[in-house]
Amino acid sequence: MEGVVARLEHLEDQIKLLGLREYEGSVDAQRKPRLHMSPLFQNRDFGREEDKLAFTNLLLSGDIVSSGTPDVISVSGMPGIGKTTLVQVVYDDESMTGHFDFKVWIYVGQDFDVFRVTKEVLHKITSGTVNTEDDLSSLQFQLMETLAKKRFLLVLDDFWSESSSEWNLFLTAFTGGSEGSKIVLTTQSDVVTSITKAARTYQLRLMTDTECWELICCSVFGYKSRKSIDHELERVGKRIAEQCKGLPLAATTIASHLRSKPDDLQAWYDVSRNFLYYTTGVLEVLQRSYDSLPCHLKRCFAFCSLFPKGHEFDRKDLVLLWMAVDLLYQPGSYEELEDIGNKYLDDLVARSFLQSLGYKDKFTMHDLMNDLAKTAAGDFCFRLEDDNMGQIPERVRHLSFCGKQWDSSVASTFTRGAEYLRTFLTPPRFGSSELAEKALDPLPNFSEQSLSCLRILSLSHYRITKLPDSFRNVKQLRYLDLSNTDVKQIPEFVFTRNLQTLFLSNCRRLRYLTYTLINAISLRYLFLLRTPLVEMPQGIIYLSRLQRLSNFVIGEMMSGARLQELGDLHELRGTLHISELQNVVSLTEASGAGLRKKPFLKKLVLTWSMETSGSKKIACEQSELLKKLQPHPNLEKVSINSYWGATFPSWLGDTSFINMTSVSLTSCSLCILLPPLGQLPKLKYLSIEKFKILKKVGLEFFYGENDSQTPLEPFPNLESLSFYDMPRWEDWNCPELEGGIFPRLKKITIRSCPSLKKYPKGIPEITQVTISDCDLRCEEDYGKVSEPSLSEKEELHGDIAVATEPYQNNLLYNVDRLSIDAGSSSRKMIPQQDEDDKSSESSQDDTSFESIKVTKVPELEKLSESLSRLHIEGCPGLEFLPESLLQDCPNLEELLLVDCQSLEAFPGGYPSTTLKTLYIRDCVKMVFIESLQPMLIFPRLEDLFIGSSCSTLSSFPLALFLNLKSLSIRDCKQLSSFTTVLDRSDVRLALEALEITDCPKLEFFPEGGLRTLKLSSILISNYRNLRRLPAKLNTLTSLLSIHLNECPEFERLPLGQFPESLQTLCISRCQKLRPTCSWLMRYLGNLRNFEMEEGNDDTESFPEESLLPRSLYTLRISGFKNLRTLNYKGLEGLATLGILEISGCDKLASLPDEGLPSSLSLLRINGCPILKEKISRKDMEWFKIKHIQLVEIDGEQLLRGRLKEGFDIIFSGLAARAPSVFGTDSCKCLTYDHQKTQQMQNEEPNLDLHRFDNQQPS
Repeated sequence: MEGVVARLEHLEDQIKLLGLREYEGSVDAQRKPRLHMSPLFQNRDFGREEDKLAFTNLLLSGDIVSSGTPDVISVSGMPGIGKTTLVQVVYDDESMTGHFDFKVWIYVGQDFDVFRVTKEVLHKITSGTVNTEDDLSSLQFQLMETLAKKRFLLVLDDFWSESSSEWNLFLTAFTGGSEGSKIVLTTQSDVVTSITKAARTYQLRLMTDTECWELICCSVFGYKSRKSIDHELERVGKRIAEQCKGLPLAATTIASHLRSKPDDLQAWYDVSRNFLYYTTGVLEVLQRSYDSLPCHLKRCFAFCSLFPKGHEFDRKDLVLLWMAVDLLYQPGSYEELEDIGNKYLDDLVARSFLQSLGYKDKFTMHDLMNDLAKTAAGDFCFRLEDDNMGQIPERVRHLSFCGKQWDSSVASTFTRGAEYLRTFLTPPRFGSSELAEKALDPLPNFSEQSLSCLRILSLSHYRITKLPDSFRNVKQLRYLDLSNTDVKQIPEFVFTRNLQTLFLSNCRRLRYLTYTLINAISLRYLFLLRTPLVEMPQGIIYLSRLQRLSNFVIGEMMSGARLQELGDLHELRGTLHISELQNVVSLTEASGAGLRKKPFLKKLVLTWSMETSGSKKIACEQSELLKKLQPHPNLEKVSINSYWGATFPSWLGDTSFINMTSVSLTSCSLCILLPPLGQLPKLKYLSIEKFKILKKVGLEFFYGENDSQTPLEPFPNLESLSFYDMPRWEDWNCPELEGGIFPRLKKITIRSCPSLKKYPKGIPEITQVTISDCDLRCEEDYGKVSEPSLSEKEELHGDIAVATEPYQNNLLYNVDRLSIDAGSSSRKMIPQQDEDDKSSESSQDDTSFESIKVTKVPELEKLSESLSRLHIEGCPGLEFLPESLLQDCPNLEELLLVDCQSLEAFPGGYPSTTLKTLYIRDCVKMVFIESLQPMLIFPRLEDLFIGSSCSTLSSFPLALFLNLKSLSIRDCKQLSSFTTVLDRSDVRLALEALEITDCPKLEFFPEGGLRTLKLSSILISNYRNLRRLPAKLNTLTSLLSIHLNECPEFERLPLGQFPESLQTLCISRCQKLRPTCSWLMRYLGNLRNFEMEEGNDDTESFPEESLLPRSLYTLRISGFKNLRTLNYKGLEGLATLGILEISGCDKLASLPDEGLPSSLSLLRINGCPILKEKISRKDMEWFKIKHIQLVEIDGEQLLRGRLKEGFDIIFSGLAARAPSVFGTDSCKCLTYDHQKTQQMQNEEPNLDLHRFDNQQPS
């Protein structure tokens, strides 16, 4: 009895210590309905106009497939985001009353009592008294009879229940309603959405800062003009709107405080400075959500208060921290702690306490949620910041430093509190980015008592060379971060039996780990990235729980741990790097590593040292060594560096590696034969570099020892192939396959392979090819390969290729197919068809004028008066064109100057009234403006191309070329500006097509715009510094197409930037540019073609609702790495969409449940393996596309309807991407594409070809 009394007294003391108090509320109070809508929403739009329209359409539509039950729609989002407000605004709309026979609104709350809610629904529908003595079955029967063949709308507001049995029981009464009936749930939990099997989830977004400001203005100032608001007050108000972080409830709460004093600037300042105080009501709403959390999630959420606002959480880091302080322990559970932690994290995300950042394993927390976490944690978690550098609370258990200044005064703070500290985190990994860039000094002055309790200690970036002996008492330590320090050794007392995680990355002076590491029997994670260890300590085999070992270093002369110590570490996962493999002394040591018994490894990196020489003999045959290191078939990536064997073992190309997606082979200087990598069925990325003596890549690369007898098609999924620095590689022998080699290849790069002479045939035409420091010739199916010259197959400039013969009639050609690396030699060409080939010359015979090519200076003295086209190429020693050239050739219309390295100036004195086309390429000494005198020499010039020429050209005077219709400038390194205005007067230009490529110094276009009303196409490509489009684009009423390619600094497009005439918009590899509704594309009534490629890695659903115009006919998306589904709401209004192409979206798993637009006649899918597999099984995804006349997946036609032959030629590849001005370039490809589209639709037999079709350089 005394023991019981003593324990009760102890519990009473704990209640006081923990600050617990008796709860005086009641369950009934929790069911009290909330105020649905703020008064400011009642007579005015509330910043959700698009949401209101979309949600209204969703409720009125009948396109959701139901199975005898009403359609369930979940409206989800974090607390305070406006779920109830949106639903009530739509619920009260007149259109709902006319559409539904019954409308019922029930507030549910946290207590979902099926009997109570069913009774309330019946009561509101019948408007009568319901017998309280009836049981549930009787109520359900009455309700079912009442709703029979009636269309109803039921709103269950603030729904929390996660019981599927209760939900299914409740749903029983609603199975007899008419088609189109809806049940709407408002909830903050994605778990509820899953439990209720909602057919549609409407996820509300946070508002923008501008929308929050408008919301505040609407409440505080009413209809008062924004112009009358004081400038300083507006500035403070916008700052307050930013502090709301997009949460409507915060904006309306703040507005309620300011409504009575709209012009009191001091009051606005006070709100901004004390924002948390004035949003207490918001925290109360969030508190309800927190109260509903299970206890284990409450603890994990409160721990997050240690991190500053705006912090980017990493999944792995957060789970390891939770694990270190015992937040993941579940009695009786056999799950790994990491798996439990990941579930907890996913639960917090599903319940809107954390928000996914859209890319893998990164999360953030809304600022007000951060405040809630801080409130929930109380004094147990404390974030030391610049404004609270006072004494640390005595009850603190978890502490982080997030200030901007660390000094001795801050360090000494720890002596005045924190006696029972469990956690200490520092900024470099978790706090101030400013502080993270510099070393911290001195160390925190922990008390002995606090050190004995520490579980987590982060000292990253501290200026220390060793841990002092005063830290010897850290016996409970589980998580230690010493990364980015100058520690030279790790003291023995660190390696306790409790240690779980040890960060030692970037410890530049650390060479050895003490053998006492083996005492850390609980160690699970050891991170050693970029730490120059010379060996691992012996006994690492005893760390049987080790899961992550970033680097295992093999010591010399049998020193340190040997490779076989990895044998019993069966839990290793993630990436394993084994380095210094030249120190392996026997094959037995290698086989003892047991890599084949490690199924959890995803990536294996094997590295030999390049310093091995004759003075250091290798103990065993290297190819046999690598053979013994065969990993488990589950491996996904392998990298082999500085391998000293002559050949590779067969496992490196074995078909059993069904998950292998990436292979990298680097600095294998003695290798003479490549492994059979073609037999890896899922290989996507292959890099081969620095094979110094390899001479031949043959069929063994594709098939291995079985040669072509193998049934497996080689490289069936390869997307990226790279060869670099292979000086002796001469021969590339590829198999002749019916469908060509590398059927899914998107990119091939060949650099610094000077001996390779032949480029293989059969490469897919949509492949982007980059070649530098090579003298390659092209093999093609049409036959002859000849030396490079101007009129051969391709002219190459950066990433834009100008297609000439024999591609002028092949619309399959992709403008991204061939490119030249910026570091390549001056000859920027892939070998092409011979200039004098009769087939190309025949096209000129129909004209009455002559065309001639000159390669020697004396030939310029014998030119004919009837000459219309003059091509000057090479001509060593030519510094100036003859003064009489233009006078002697009065009919000259086209002048091409190519690779004239000495040419400095044009002829002067005699103007040409006939010259219309001027082409200049690889004439680096040409002084353009001074020698040209354009107003006098070429007054009729219409087409101008400058490529890799005129090295001193810094400003281009557009105003001097009044009749210029097409301008293409490529690779002019000094070009930084354009001039569109003359001193004497304003001008209007005749420019119709503009292409600017690879001019790195160009940052801005003229402020006054391009001053031409005739411009129809713009291409801007490969600009690292360009930040915006030319000004006043919306005034260019003839503009039909815009192409943006590789402009990484483009972040946004101004509102209303595009003209209404725009028909084609293509954006490729502009990483910061995200298509949003702010572009106002939906108002472009003439836009027919839209293409977006890469740079949208955080996009999981596309397109955004109301993004695209109803006029759209062709939609192409490519390279969206994280795209998982197509957004039906963004597609449903596209009534004229005929062509949809999706490429390179690896994670795309489903098409909209509602299906694709019925207007689609062509669906082309390439490089979407998950979706392809589902369609091939003919499951639900198959039925979503059955109505489409033509479906192609990875080049294979699955369905074909009534379309004509040749349809695939018209719309294949990405041929409509880059407008140019010479040859059958991308601009003409675009014209072909549009006109062929019209031909298909109108069934017209002929095409009106581009006016430059017969003006290619030849």
